[in-house]
Amino acid sequence: MDSSTIITKVHPSLNELSGLSKNISDSILAKLNSTMESLEDEKRMRLEKLHHVGKVLTNLWSLMDTTYEDRQLFSHITGLWSISSAEISTPGILTLDIIQQV
Repeated sequence: MDSSTIITKVHPSLNELSGLSKNISDSILAKLNSTMESLEDEKRMRLEKLHHVGKVLTNLWSLMDTTYEDRQLFSHITGLWSISSAEISTPGILTLDIIQQV
């Protein structure tokens, strides 16, 4: 997700390219907080989906006796199966494209 687009949706004056003065009121802070909570929920839901799909994928690999080399194609994903959403800080690691790939 593009952070500048998200910030602009909260309030146009927060976008550094807008040229408007930076007036942060309590209502803007409340909107920012709400947006942050919404994004954290989305991150948590995507990671839960990835964990679920990962379990299914692992079971499928076991049933099909998938080789180690074939499993390595997903090494960037399998490392996420044992961590919480709070531990994820790499941008773009939970994109819908990544989840679709799994």
